[in-house]
Amino acid sequence: MSNQQQLWAVINLEGKSESGNGITSERTSSGTYLLQFGNLFLSDPAVTATAIFEHNSNLTCITKSLATTHATLQIVDRNGTPIDARFSVVVTGTPKQ
Repeated sequence: MSNQQQLWAVINLEGKSESGNGITSERTSSGTYLLQFGNLFLSDPAVTATAIFEHNSNLTCITKSLATTHATLQIVDRNGTPIDARFSVVVTGTPKQ
């Protein structure tokens, strides 16, 4: 079994990384975030995002697109409406050798 590499970040309401180890982020529209993690992975990594429920516990994170270098995530409320939120994200994949 190959080694896995893991990157993480906490993304704020403005779409910027507050903390983490290698993910940069920007909010491209309401509730939609482009995460970039460089050219580190051999194939598309797994992306797990969790909204930080400060005011609303009915939010869901959806992966809209995924590639070896970036992902687009969307945060939606229970009606499916995109909404800005703080969230944490973990990207795990097989690193290039």
